[in-house]
Amino acid sequence: VPLQSELVAKIKKDIKNIFVTKLSGKLLISTDSLIMSGFINLGIVGLYSNYTMITLSLNNIVEAFSNTLQPTVGNLFIEENHKKEFNVLRQITFVFFLFASFAATSLFALMTPFVSDIWLAPEYGLDMIIICWCVNNFYFLTMGYPLSMMMGVTGLFHKERNLAIAVSLTNIGLSLLLVKPFGIPGVLCGTFCAYLIQLIYRIYTLVHVYMKENVRRYVLDVAEYFVITLAEIVIVYFIKNMIYDSGNVITFVLLMGVCLAVPNTINLLLFARGWRMKSLFERLRRLLGKN
Repeated sequence: VPLQSELVAKIKKDIKNIFVTKLSGKLLISTDSLIMSGFINLGIVGLYSNYTMITLSLNNIVEAFSNTLQPTVGNLFIEENHKKEFNVLRQITFVFFLFASFAATSLFALMTPFVSDIWLAPEYGLDMIIICWCVNNFYFLTMGYPLSMMMGVTGLFHKERNLAIAVSLTNIGLSLLLVKPFGIPGVLCGTFCAYLIQLIYRIYTLVHVYMKENVRRYVLDVAEYFVITLAEIVIVYFIKNMIYDSGNVITFVLLMGVCLAVPNTINLLLFARGWRMKSLFERLRRLLGKN
């Protein structure tokens, strides 16, 4: 009976921690619009909401994929082989990078043409600095999902709860501090700082404390992915300036093709011979039943 009581108490505690973590995570994503509407012209906030609708739709896809993947990943952690767990983390981070680099490049090149020329009108466009922050925050939010998923399957719920509360408070505090002098970019900068703190804490807690692996190796992976994504954005933006004709649907479709081809081709060329891409193809072959 005492054992059962301890188990029930632990389950209740974990549920509370998970609830607080999920609630804080939702607040982290949703408080930006609330702060903007309170301190910035509502017309500008309305324009910004056209862009966030696109990024939030993509984020929902990523979150759904992460939730689907989590049970499978959890099965790999039964053996408590930290070396294997670390390699799984690197592989999954690579998978999320493939999507994040493609999505971030496409968002940067296509969001304004889509809003201004295809969906609404030119007066609904926003400054480039706001687009940069939107894409940057989407990228880092996406790249944080593998660590969040791993923290969940390893049972580090109490550490996630403390982190979630701290990050939410940081986001609100910095956003309130920066909204008046800098407007929307200030709020988005506060959110980015919160994402960065979240990323650093999870890397240290999961990789160094739990897995007892080299943090430097994982940090280099993340830095490598960011530099590659940045280069892909610059290349696609350069091509956009050469081929895109404002208001022309044909050139917009052509630009979509460029966004599809360039980042995915670069990623394939860079990683085709590496163990991460090979392991990904191997897992896909197993899923498709091809040995």
